[in-house]
Amino acid sequence: MVRAVYTLRGAGMAAIDRIIASGANRVGLSRAAVARMVKARRSLAHLGTVRERRQLARTLEGHSAWTTFMPQELGYARLDAARFPGLDDAVAAGRSIVAEREAGALRGFESAKKPFFFNVLTPDDLTRWPALLGFALSPAIVEAATAYLRTVPRLHGFGVYLSGTNDSTISSQEFHRDEDAFHQVKCFVNLEDVGPDTGPFTFLPAGVTERVCRAVGRGWGSGRYSDAEVLAAAAPDAPIALTGPAGTGALVDTSRCLHFGSRTRHGRRAVLMFQFLPVPDVLLDKDKAYPAGYPLMEFPRAAAGDGLRALVLAPRG
Repeated sequence: MVRAVYTLRGAGMAAIDRIIASGANRVGLSRAAVARMVKARRSLAHLGTVRERRQLARTLEGHSAWTTFMPQELGYARLDAARFPGLDDAVAAGRSIVAEREAGALRGFESAKKPFFFNVLTPDDLTRWPALLGFALSPAIVEAATAYLRTVPRLHGFGVYLSGTNDSTISSQEFHRDEDAFHQVKCFVNLEDVGPDTGPFTFLPAGVTERVCRAVGRGWGSGRYSDAEVLAAAAPDAPIALTGPAGTGALVDTSRCLHFGSRTRHGRRAVLMFQFLPVPDVLLDKDKAYPAGYPLMEFPRAAAGDGLRALVLAPRG
């Protein structure tokens, strides 16, 4: 009964957000303005949760070695196995899953929306391979993300993604910023060696992104950018490509950093990717059923552990 009431309440709030967005769009407000209105509505509706998460984030100051790991001015930080226990185990688990899926010819996983980038991870895999969530919920990762976002975030999406050989430059293969929050932390870990032609995740640091967006007169929520307009405003060597051996990884604020991926001109790319969003986020598709190839959005509660991680795994309200 409680679950049913909660579900109905969630559906009602989602409908309110869509009404807000629809009305704002009709009067010509920008995507950023609409997002700010939705965020304000959700912040008021979940004021206690928002305060709790921010207060817990403040308690990390002076007590965690990870509070400055991801600089605000850069919007990213590279990972390495020496500093992040569990990274090697997560890579090994991801590689095993890729091998299993390929043995089954990947049937049922391909994404019609993004044939160049799709998730092959299943909910059962998270139980069978605990190293995956174990790495995402490790103190280093959670505390680094919490300190950067200044709030205890929520794990929103999780996947093991494949990008096969393609010749397209569409959708997320173009420069863009993610629009599900104004700030977020997304983790990328290569499961195999990735070279320049294997479709590496490629991004501009936050400061460079700000300069590019000012130069072209476009801000957050303005869609895709062509290579030409980005590179006309940034140095040719400004984009950072996440190339390297298996285990190469980074935490990146994909809401602040222009980025693209999966321009896989030769071979294929396999990558572990998961995402931390602040509470509230500004997504409008709360009732959406996610099709094949999309990230996992629900996680085993048994993995929650202590209070901080329980908040990270809390369902979206």
